[in-house]
Amino acid sequence: MFVKVAKAHEALTDEVSKENYLKYGNPDGKQALEVSIGLPRILLDNPKIVLILYLIGMVIIIPVAVGLWYSNSKQFGEKNVMYETYKVLYQLMEHSHRVSQMPEIIAASAECRAIIAKSLNKDVSAMNELYGKMKHDKLMVKPRYENPIILRGNLLFHAHVHKLRHLLTPSMSEDLDAMLAKAPELVEGAVEIAYQRRWLETTLHALKFSQCLVQGIWYKDDPLTQLPHIGDAEVKAINKAYKSNALKEFLKASDDDKKGLSTLSPEQRADVIAAAKIFPNITVDVKLFVEEDDEDTRDERLPPGDKIYEQDLVTLRVVITHHNVLSSSTVPLVHAPRFPKVFQEGWWLILSDIQAPEGKKLGVSAETIIHAIEKITDQTAVITHELKFMAPGSVGDYDLELHVVSDCYAGLDEKIDISFVVNPASELPEYKPHPEDLKLDNEPTLFEQMMAANMDEDSSDDEDDRNDTSSKGILKSKSEAVILSDDEDD
Repeated sequence: MFVKVAKAHEALTDEVSKENYLKYGNPDGKQALEVSIGLPRILLDNPKIVLILYLIGMVIIIPVAVGLWYSNSKQFGEKNVMYETYKVLYQLMEHSHRVSQMPEIIAASAECRAIIAKSLNKDVSAMNELYGKMKHDKLMVKPRYENPIILRGNLLFHAHVHKLRHLLTPSMSEDLDAMLAKAPELVEGAVEIAYQRRWLETTLHALKFSQCLVQGIWYKDDPLTQLPHIGDAEVKAINKAYKSNALKEFLKASDDDKKGLSTLSPEQRADVIAAAKIFPNITVDVKLFVEEDDEDTRDERLPPGDKIYEQDLVTLRVVITHHNVLSSSTVPLVHAPRFPKVFQEGWWLILSDIQAPEGKKLGVSAETIIHAIEKITDQTAVITHELKFMAPGSVGDYDLELHVVSDCYAGLDEKIDISFVVNPASELPEYKPHPEDLKLDNEPTLFEQMMAANMDEDSSDDEDDRNDTSSKGILKSKSEAVILSDDEDD
């Protein structure tokens, strides 16, 4: 206390101490920085509690959390789809399945069943009313599975695509939104299963169902109904004005030239034009070639890359250009007012045989019709992507189809015919390896080097053993000589 009083007096009487106090808060001047952590009084009074809490966290909480995370994560595959769902899709999906059967297939997934099971016994009367309307209006095919959980999910999906949400209770709408949030990943899982089994039509119909879920329409609806305020009258007028591919032609037309909107108010027309600017207005260009070697190492006798020979690795370059997006901009988010979450545009590239009977097959059977399938998630205005496949093993003319399928918009898919000629491999020049490559053939392999090293070690060990034996013999001879000399002395 006396020290504090003395420093206080000094701070009031001494000019330097007073200046230090005003400037640094201490008469002695600038002090070292002190950092401390404020702890509750109970921890300060009982330091053992800190140790106990530390042990509980390290020994119990962290191992339990890691164990729960691992047990949950090992249930999912690469596409965030549960392995149980893959098993269900493999068992239930058939080659004849079309869009009308897809709601029931997706509703049977483990993810959807887990969502529905929580509220299975709720809103029974509302669900029965919805089921009765579906059967009366023939809005869905007859369910193949009478499981109440699958049936409930099937009905909710149909209510979404038929715009019947007003018949749903809040609990039913909540379940539907949860299933829709999972649906894109589940559809990808269905596409993967269909591709593995070489089912082109099933693959395409699964992707069409993805479009229906995102846009909240049914596959029988006109694609123009994806635009706001477009009813039956507007659909009829637009189709009459543009004849074929009405949606694509409508999107390509300038704002002032968009026909069929005369029945809408100025505000509604503005909404339609604003939405049309978001929809993708694309063109697709393709090029088929065989990749050449670098210019420095390429053999001049080889043919150009546009000639395809038997068993060549062929590259199909696909360029998708968005004409409604600036080259320096990215693609806007999908216009999907009926979908519960934000969705980014994606495109599927599917290379398959021509479906006409005269089309030649690359595979060994009629089932093998898909040669490459990939999803593009690039959000740039101009997308360049390459598909690779093996050329047929026989000479002839071949025809393929490239399906460019949107995962979120209906009526904007493209189908491009691709024709090419496979030339005989005998026309290729005889391959002559580079001299340096020939030298490498004379070099010992890694295995041979290891064997040689082991043989050297074994030979050195044998030599050491022989040296030890000979040295022991010399020592023995010397000891015997010493003994003999001692005997002679005696």
